[in-house]
Amino acid sequence: MAPVIAPVRNDPGIIAECVPDGIEWRAAWPDERERIRRLFRLPFRFDERLHLIVAAKGANRQRLLGCAALYPLAREGREHDEARFSWAVRGAPQTVAMGLLGAVNQYARDLGFRSLAHQSFLELDDPRSRQLESLGGQVVETLDEFECPYEAVLNRCRRIYERLLRRRAFTAGLQISGVTQSLLPVVRARLHASGIMDVLEFDDRLRPGHPQPTDLGRSTALTVGSNLIGVMLVAPLADGRGYIVPARWVEPAYRRGWANTVLIYNSTAQGEALGLEYIRFLANSAVHDETVRLARRLGGERVRSRGRHALLLQQQ
Repeated sequence: MAPVIAPVRNDPGIIAECVPDGIEWRAAWPDERERIRRLFRLPFRFDERLHLIVAAKGANRQRLLGCAALYPLAREGREHDEARFSWAVRGAPQTVAMGLLGAVNQYARDLGFRSLAHQSFLELDDPRSRQLESLGGQVVETLDEFECPYEAVLNRCRRIYERLLRRRAFTAGLQISGVTQSLLPVVRARLHASGIMDVLEFDDRLRPGHPQPTDLGRSTALTVGSNLIGVMLVAPLADGRGYIVPARWVEPAYRRGWANTVLIYNSTAQGEALGLEYIRFLANSAVHDETVRLARRLGGERVRSRGRHALLLQQQ
């Protein structure tokens, strides 16, 4: 029979404990933060807003079996509506993972958050999906991945781009560039505000070690004067055969026109020397169906679907 995991109320630092295994789920001590950074890859900035809960065992310098991180997803006027979280364990049993999930759930509720959503989108058969569902987690967003043949995308966009050039269809003063350091703040803000990519994922993809890091040089930004009117981010895939487009945004006044063609063509053409075989587009199909239509026009097929799980926290 599995040991009971029970809330602990007499020590404000300990959220739950497991007896007789001697495991505690507690808020991380300040001097553990650097150790946690080394042991667990967590997709959040290590700043004053980050909350860390650990599964620990032993006395004094305790052995860390796992860690969960909670980060507020700040939206204007709704600071405590939603928190994002992620967790990791080190060869630990199922008890540790489930204890972490229960502890971070209780911790977020005590802080007054209304919902707690996992930062990553997970495959539906991922063990983490099942663990979240066992606690009442539900899929609140679905992310579809469409794969398009590279040559088909390049050739179609090149033909359209050259026609647009002959017609001089572009807005006067248009500048086409990579995503420069000076553009990063406005790109980050636009993608977050539009719901295409939140600031937490944006920052994570710029950190060393991400499996799909944003290639700022081959990404494309469109500006007119000092105004950003469009951006497309690209990232290399681990197999070296393809690029993925995790985010694409166009100012509403320029949608359904030449801007999308310029974005896709500029980044796609830069991949020609890499010998790419395919390009993948990500689409949150429920709210960004335009990407789905675009991918299908380019000969794309859906190759993957993932879900973001969330827990609705009932205030007590």
